[in-house]
Amino acid sequence: MDDAPISDLLRRTARLVESDSGGPIRFIITGRRTVPTGRWHSSKTGRSQPWEARAERDHFFVCDADTDVANYMAQPHRLEIDVGAKNPLIYLPDATITRADGSVEIVEIKRACEVLKKEYLEKIGLAKEVYAGLGWGFRILTDVEIRREPRFRNARRVCAHQPAVVTTQQTLDVLAHMSARGPATMGNLAQLLGDGADGWARLHALVIQRLLHVDLDTPPRRWAEATVTLVDRSCDAKRSPR
Repeated sequence: MDDAPISDLLRRTARLVESDSGGPIRFIITGRRTVPTGRWHSSKTGRSQPWEARAERDHFFVCDADTDVANYMAQPHRLEIDVGAKNPLIYLPDATITRADGSVEIVEIKRACEVLKKEYLEKIGLAKEVYAGLGWGFRILTDVEIRREPRFRNARRVCAHQPAVVTTQQTLDVLAHMSARGPATMGNLAQLLGDGADGWARLHALVIQRLLHVDLDTPPRRWAEATVTLVDRSCDAKRSPR
């Protein structure tokens, strides 16, 4: 079957339901649950992101620190698929990511050791087809992939001090420094922004704000020597995660 009939069928049998508030559609209800839950207050997205597993929270750390991620949202919608039964098939993705180039990716987060049941695999297979019809990507991301080093350690370091306040003058000082000298190092810019931990906190805040880019795969012992460049946001698509 070619793509056109699939897309037409999915448009007629699937419905994507979003929150009236524009935020996450499902809120964390702890009750008597024994699993850890919480909310991550993301400076990048400007909203509180709920998580129901530590791997989801850790994924938010990486999203905040990764300058290729323009925006993201936890539990962005509910997908209802008519499969001919009394009730529709319901799928709630863990997150949606909007990349700097405007591409959208739906993410499902699982433990690497988890055995996925046949029914679940069939459900996400249908969901993947729906998203493909919308031009969106889909992938299952494991906790092991999320916590890949040194990327995860550096992402946690970037997010450790948020929200840090960076004044307009401090931002202009960084831009002037890089305009005059080109790429700088993390250590140089941290000194420019203040003494000790305050300078590092402001520098990391500018990474989260996507003004500055640093390679998260830099060995931690060389973090101060890592090259910093300005983020080219001219190609950013004006599209928000759904």
